Amino acid sequence: MDGKTGLTDAKLEEILMQCDSDEEIFDEESSEEDRDVDKTTCGCNNSNDDLEEVEHKKRKHVNNEDKWTTAESFTPTIHNFDIVHSGSTKGNATSTELECFKMFFSETIMTEIANQTNLYFQFVNAQNSSKEKSRLKRWKDTDFKELYCFSAINLLMSQVKKTRLNDYWSQEWLRSTPAFAQIMSRDSYLLLLRLLHFTDNTSSRVATDSLRKIRIIVDHLKHTFRETFIPYQNICIDESLMLFKGRLFFKQYIPSKRHRFGIKLFMCDCKTGYILDFIIYTGVTTEIVNFDIANLGKSGNTVLTLISNYLNKGYTLYVDR
Repeated sequence: MDGKTGLTDAKLEEILMQCDSDEEIFDEESSEEDRDVDKTTCGCNNSNDDLEEVEHKKRKHVNNEDKWTTAESFTPTIHNFDIVHSGSTKGNATSTELECFKMFFSETIMTEIANQTNLYFQFVNAQNSSKEKSRLKRWKDTDFKELYCFSAINLLMSQVKKTRLNDYWSQEWLRSTPAFAQIMSRDSYLLLLRLLHFTDNTSSRVATDSLRKIRIIVDHLKHTFRETFIPYQNICIDESLMLFKGRLFFKQYIPSKRHRFGIKLFMCDCKTGYILDFIIYTGVTTEIVNFDIANLGKSGNTVLTLISNYLNKGYTLYVDR
């Protein structure tokens, strides 16, 4: 006899052998069909009809699980990839740094920037004509050659760190860097930095375009990136945060990124690290094509917008989350 329950061994054996109890224990994740099968196969009903019903329910359950694999045959389309044409379409191993730079910033686009800068000077000068000692009095119309020098100085400044812009033209022997003064004078650089412009303010621009001030540069770079390089088979898409701490309504704050503050870009690149295309995130006005595909969402539309020129050509796309 069990001292805790007061039941004899015979009574316990009778309870354990009883199969038609009203209480059954089921897995919380099991379906109602599974529960019916468990009740039927507990050993209480051993008739042929019951066994056939059990087998029928088992077959029905298995068929439902494998329905997605047996409903229709799916044959993926395999596109052949030709690696022969991959790589740069313009430059070669003997190209100089200036030639590579001109692939993306040609004399045509630099001339357009120079013309817009000269127009902006006329606009600013008209508002400051009363100031006799204004530095604008020393302005001379710029051209694409001077803009190339201006770009060279900006690239050199990232290599030579100084606290102020004037320090790059300092004459002190301890802080002097003669290369900057040899390329362009200080006043010319500061004037050009102040008046650098890309779009005519008097032209009619779409008010909803958040990038209208630099639209000409963005469109030119996106077109040039696609035309200058043909990617290899493996391509990928990822987002990047370009450091920017100025005042901008679509500036992002992402603590997980290295810079945290900046402009978010969606980029598509390949194994060489070359940027094939990019999208600047500007909130609801972001330039993303809305493809007519159900439940695709903004993330899916972003991906398709970036790889629309590389579909059905044998490329392999890699993405993260």
